[in-house]
Amino acid sequence: MNYSDAIIIKLIKLLVLVENQLYDSNLVNKKKSTIYRVLVSSFGRIDDIDIYEKNGCILGKLKIIDKCFFLKMKPLKKGLLEIENYRKVKEIYPTPDLIYLIKSSRYCILLYNYEQSVDNLGGLLLDYLYSDKFNKKKLNAILYFYRLSLKNKKVHSYSYPAEKYFKNRINKRLKNGLLKDKRIKPFLRMNISVNGVRYRKDTKQVILDTINYFRKRNKELCFLTQGDPLTFNIGTKPVFFDFDTSGFNALAGEAAIFIWAVFLAEVYYYPKYNPKSYTSRSIFLNEIKSNNPNVQKKISKKDNTLYLKLYYKLSKNRRYIIKKYIETISKELTKNELDILKKSIKFFIAMRILATFDLKYYSSEDVLSSIAFLHIFCNSQMTKNLNKGFNPFNL
Repeated sequence: MNYSDAIIIKLIKLLVLVENQLYDSNLVNKKKSTIYRVLVSSFGRIDDIDIYEKNGCILGKLKIIDKCFFLKMKPLKKGLLEIENYRKVKEIYPTPDLIYLIKSSRYCILLYNYEQSVDNLGGLLLDYLYSDKFNKKKLNAILYFYRLSLKNKKVHSYSYPAEKYFKNRINKRLKNGLLKDKRIKPFLRMNISVNGVRYRKDTKQVILDTINYFRKRNKELCFLTQGDPLTFNIGTKPVFFDFDTSGFNALAGEAAIFIWAVFLAEVYYYPKYNPKSYTSRSIFLNEIKSNNPNVQKKISKKDNTLYLKLYYKLSKNRRYIIKKYIETISKELTKNELDILKKSIKFFIAMRILATFDLKYYSSEDVLSSIAFLHIFCNSQMTKNLNKGFNPFNL
């Protein structure tokens, strides 16, 4: 029996144990030790293991004898969707090799080759957000695949995989969440001023405009993407990870996810409120406070205005990454395509600011900074800047 046959047999055994022991009750409530026991009973000796639960699935790094793998255990529907998306995105983007797939009537196990260029010390684009060092050639190598994919862009109005990060969050995060939040309600109908600039629309109107936009089936400029371009999903080799929402996605949504992540979210909001996704970069978690956007508020009852003073400094690396990303996209767009993007980009950015996480879990200071950024990024001047190229932040 060769090595590959042995792995397949062990995966089948693991799937049987998963069916009988692990998924027979709520996966989220199962302890890590139980998962470990199931893995060990399937594979025997495991030299190294790092597993975690995410959205009802089990993910983890395994080292078996002298080989490293990335293992995913998913309900069958989710697993088959990932395989379909993986095959699409692999046509253009570099990805880890999917080497084994074992499925039953309810669940499936996917085993990828582990990407050796990534470890706890480096290999992700995320690492450049926190570092003074930077390799421009590696960023250009990543952006090359966006340029390649944009050669085959098209406009359509039907649903797309990454819609779950935008339209699908309207009801829970905005209508039934943010608009009913007791801490935020007092500010919703106030006039707003950020760093001395008064904005024409109050916060509630910006939110309602966003809701109304996603209620309609809009024509979006789409192209083949990985679907969730957070910088911890992009390796500097280059290589792309995570294919849950891969496929033909809206350019405005792809850009909003990436730019907001690099601008601030992945050095502050995301690791602060979702630290388990950043455990492999635990050293960065200690630096969150240094990236905290400082915000001060003053309320004037006389003119019903919320005055916010916001201070946030964008690092040299992050500024460069955003500018280079913007330049890359701009060169691939015609004037008509840019017009389509102009109409939608601010709504996608608003959703990233307001609905990536539920703001009810944010501190009062982080709620206020989110409101400030919402108005800064979604005002009319941002749209005007698009006439000069795809540069919504006027960097």
